[in-house]
Amino acid sequence: AAKLTELHADGSKALEVGFQAPSISYRAFRASWRTTQFSLSADSLDFSAVVGDSVAHNLTIRNTMTRSVTIKRFVISAPFAVQNPAPIVLAPGAASTIQVKFLPAILGPSLGRLYVVAGNDTELVAQSAALHGVGTTEFALHGVSPNPVSDVARLQFSLPAAADVRLTVLDLQGRKVAVMALGFQEVGSHVVSWTAPPRLPAGLYFARIESAGRAAVRSIVLLR
Repeated sequence: AAKLTELHADGSKALEVGFQAPSISYRAFRASWRTTQFSLSADSLDFSAVVGDSVAHNLTIRNTMTRSVTIKRFVISAPFAVQNPAPIVLAPGAASTIQVKFLPAILGPSLGRLYVVAGNDTELVAQSAALHGVGTTEFALHGVSPNPVSDVARLQFSLPAAADVRLTVLDLQGRKVAVMALGFQEVGSHVVSWTAPPRLPAGLYFARIESAGRAAVRSIVLLR
């Protein structure tokens, strides 16, 4: 026989179930649990805008009891992950720091929740932390295709934040041969086309993307 207990935030019993089965699967993660057996150093982790593959934050678990507490597992879903293995045994008053990683698979915001689950053979309790991150990319003008070009060139650029964008094409003397206001663009990758005017002579030109005080430049070889 076994017993399963769900607790209120103040540690009092909300539900107690006895059962004979050798195993049971139970999820009661309707809201943030608040056990008094251990604490987390933060109620939420904000990874903000992540440029690249991943970023990690530390979260400290502290035993607030006068007896040992065993952290049995971590319940978390992609694109977030806990880098530390469980179980973790915390002596009375002891603390352990885990690393929570955000691995953005898409551009834009991601929301999640981490459940830190502790317990023994008859009781499970948990604390939780809200997770928030934004997958983004660096500001860059990645390239021009085709290059050399005879008429229409495609330029690919990326933005780490939504902003107004302008494309300027200049000749070797720095004179503007084309200016295109691309308007407000969202975070992520974009492609813009530039058509070389028929009377523009062959030669070397420069494409410059400007946004939010930053600029990136690529050369364009124009053939006639």
